[in-house]
Amino acid sequence: LTGKEEVQGFNSKKNELVSQEVQILKEIGFDMDGFPSFFDVIEIFMAQGILFTSDQHFSSPVQDERCVNLIEKYTEFFVLLSLQDHKLVNTNQYLIACSITSAARRQCNINPAWPQELEQLTGL
Repeated sequence: LTGKEEVQGFNSKKNELVSQEVQILKEIGFDMDGFPSFFDVIEIFMAQGILFTSDQHFSSPVQDERCVNLIEKYTEFFVLLSLQDHKLVNTNQYLIACSITSAARRQCNINPAWPQELEQLTGL
């Protein structure tokens, strides 16, 4: 086989594999374009900010950069944990994102776990 034939063979196998994956996803009713995933929603939350000036950390205001880093780490941890649970595929993705946000805030001992600012941001 020449280099060109090898590349064409590889591309053919790749296209065949992608086609099979698409067929499987259609069979199980999976829609990548329909709704954002909880990961997309978390990115929006993080961009908006999930720490607020009214938050308390061990009875004092959240001012420490360590707290910001810690909440980012916990959020990432809960995202990765959620990605591994196949039962969450058909669960409301927005609710999962809110749960991850709340869990990260709780693990960092930030009170309240769901402040008014998050209520306004999420409608929950």
